[in-house]
Amino acid sequence: MEEVKFREDKPAYERYGYGALRPLETTCIDVRDLSPKEVCRVRNGIFSHGKYHNKKFKTKTVEGFIHIKRVI
Repeated sequence: MEEVKFREDKPAYERYGYGALRPLETTCIDVRDLSPKEVCRVRNGIFSHGKYHNKKFKTKTVEGFIHIKRVI
């Protein structure tokens, strides 16, 4: 029987650390081993988290890393 993969135990905002950022703090996520579709999901998760919690983030992808800065 084929093994079924489940999602990570932690939500993405805890796994990648952008949920705990204070204003003007930054973090970086290594996305070199992810597909372009998965990178898009990570970025969408960042902005969805910000919208829900009334936070604002700026992101920039450079050489396989997503740099995240919390603005508000």
